[in-house]
Amino acid sequence: MDGWTLCRKIRQSADFPIIMVTARNQKEDILRGHEVGADDYVAKPIHEGESLARIELLIDRVKNESETFQGLYYVPTSYQCTFDQQKKC
Repeated sequence: MDGWTLCRKIRQSADFPIIMVTARNQKEDILRGHEVGADDYVAKPIHEGESLARIELLIDRVKNESETFQGLYYVPTSYQCTFDQQKKC
């Protein structure tokens, strides 16, 4: 399944942040990424510091709405996340 389809399917059942990271960097691709539901769209290569900054900004933006995203909880100070209260990463 391609990323467009996956993003669309996720959006049908969940409303947590999605950042698409892809080698496709044409304007049409970026627009399509947002049309299918991505909150952010990043073309590779991407510096890991930029990745972390984008993740943290997106989480901060939606954190005011909820501390969890469909069972996913992120702790920015320790760079850890849990899903249904089980440590995953």
